[in-house]
Amino acid sequence: FRRVLFRSKSWVDTISNYYVPNNHVFHSVLSRTCYLIVGNDEWVFRLPVFFSGCCTLALCYVYARSFFNKHVAIILIALVTNGIPLVSYSVNARGYILITSCFLLLLLIIKELSNDKDNMVLYLLFVLVSSIGLWTAPVMAMPLFFVFYWFLLEGGQQNLFYRIKTSFFALFFIGSTTFLLYSPIIVRCGINALISNPYVKEQTFKTILEQLPSYFVLYWNFLTSGYSPSIKYVLMCLFVLGVLYHCSSKHGRNLFLSLVFSAFSIFFILKRLPFDRTILFVYPIFWTFNASGAYYILKFISNKTSQDIKTACRSEEHTSE
Repeated sequence: FRRVLFRSKSWVDTISNYYVPNNHVFHSVLSRTCYLIVGNDEWVFRLPVFFSGCCTLALCYVYARSFFNKHVAIILIALVTNGIPLVSYSVNARGYILITSCFLLLLLIIKELSNDKDNMVLYLLFVLVSSIGLWTAPVMAMPLFFVFYWFLLEGGQQNLFYRIKTSFFALFFIGSTTFLLYSPIIVRCGINALISNPYVKEQTFKTILEQLPSYFVLYWNFLTSGYSPSIKYVLMCLFVLGVLYHCSSKHGRNLFLSLVFSAFSIFFILKRLPFDRTILFVYPIFWTFNASGAYYILKFISNKTSQDIKTACRSEEHTSE
């Protein structure tokens, strides 16, 4: 009900009311735009996340094909199209699916930037997408951890200073742009409205160590929603197999290490235990490794039976890793 009020009162209220952290501002702006154009119906407020969810599926395919290969991309789409978390937050009028879309877009941009260092258009687009994600909700900081870790890992020891310097300037411009976007909220509600979310409090190391196992179970159940316990064991095996299969692949290995380093930073540097919905951006990464595990099994069977893996993956051409 509160989220509807943010959209329906006025533009000023939409971009400045953060007395409770339910106002995912960029999503509210999109929803209010739909409200003014289409009308005051409940389904109208859900249009932005619906279209964002559709874009997320397309971005899942493009990201997986870019970082892995066409076969993994096809298997990934087959696995996530009916994924309960993605479907749920593609109809639930909240901004988490927008953050997931921004995250996948940032991965594609940063991968291109690692090959084309002087492309200012991509650099500015990276800053813009990051700022929009943060304007949607401050939890976009977690996907940004992931993206910057991947950028630093991808170059190895070569040009490490350049990558650190580039990351520093990018963070400066992202922070400045985000500050401007949030300035109406800061003026009206104060900076503490953004940095002191009562629902995600800083925890002590003792509390984190005590509660972390139960949170990992919570996250696992969130990522595997809708599957029976026996199938979840299969998914765990596929995930481990996918990680091991890509240990020798730079892109796959760095994605997994970025996930590990991001989790460490969130739990032990920021000292937060985030809600499961805030890790929705991890969903495509998690299922990519499951898709990779399935691809490895298909490839193994293909080699043993002399059957063309293209047929098994319903693909027309092979794309090497």
